Amino acid sequence: MRIFLVLLTIFLNFLSSYSSAESYVRPVKKLSLPDKVGSVFDIQQYATKVLPPVLQKNETSDSLVTKIADNSIALYWEKSPLRQTAVGQVADAAEKKMKLEVDIKDQLNTDHKFSFKILAMQTLAKIEYSGWVKAALNYDLRGSKTEAEIIESISDRQDIVLSQSKTSDDVHSKISLRWLW
Repeated sequence: MRIFLVLLTIFLNFLSSYSSAESYVRPVKKLSLPDKVGSVFDIQQYATKVLPPVLQKNETSDSLVTKIADNSIALYWEKSPLRQTAVGQVADAAEKKMKLEVDIKDQLNTDHKFSFKILAMQTLAKIEYSGWVKAALNYDLRGSKTEAEIIESISDRQDIVLSQSKTSDDVHSKISLRWLW
């Protein structure tokens, strides 16, 4: 994902400079990559970090594959020595800008946590809130689908979930009881 963003940025910069009436040639630094690329493969770490821990009942194979691909790229990037290069540091900075987490404590000592994430490989934007209740708002660009849910814990292993999903064709509202098995 990060490499894709870097390549896209380079391509767009090249395209914008090429499309102008004048062209400027600037000296560039030689890109130095690390000698050793890769690391020891650990199947247990791969399984816990890449495979989704829970499969949703109505999840399609396409969404499952994109989650696995996104997690695989994230795991590779986490272990890759390419991350320490100049290109890798630019990619890291771009990803950090795509995540925002805010913690606020009010006068009643209630912790309010907001999280905003963009998952590029899954084409998903996600906003989560926890404080008075747990709530989430997801927008899936690929499926043009918006989902909102409010979660209230009724015990350690049970939640009541109020949810609504909307596409251009359909709107679904649900009340469900969720168990942790």
